[in-house]
Amino acid sequence: MNNSQIVLDIIMQYISKSGKTAKECLIACDINTSFLTDWKTKKIKTPSYDKIVKLAEYLDIDINWLFTGKEKNSSAVFSADEYKLLECYNKLPPKEQQRLIG
Repeated sequence: MNNSQIVLDIIMQYISKSGKTAKECLIACDINTSFLTDWKTKKIKTPSYDKIVKLAEYLDIDINWLFTGKEKNSSAVFSADEYKLLECYNKLPPKEQQRLIG
C-alpha cells in the first residue's frame, strides 16, 4: 500500500466517525464532490496537498501525524504492520469495528 492510499484510508475513517457523509465533508471544504471517488479509483494518483489539508482541518486530523505517522511531540512512527492493521480495520463494517474495539 502506498502513502497516498494510507492517507485516503485515514481520511475515510475520520469521515465515517464524523457522522457526516463524504459529500457533506467535501461540500463544507469547497472540494469537488467527485474528489474522493476519483482518488479511490486512482483517477487521481497524487491528490493535491491543499485539498488534503482542507479535509484534515475540517475533520480535526493532525496534519503532521497524517503525513508522517508522528504526533507533534512524539517520536512514534507506524510500522508497515500497523498500517496493514489500520487498512484491515477500515474495511470492516462499523459494527465489526465497534465489536473489535470492545
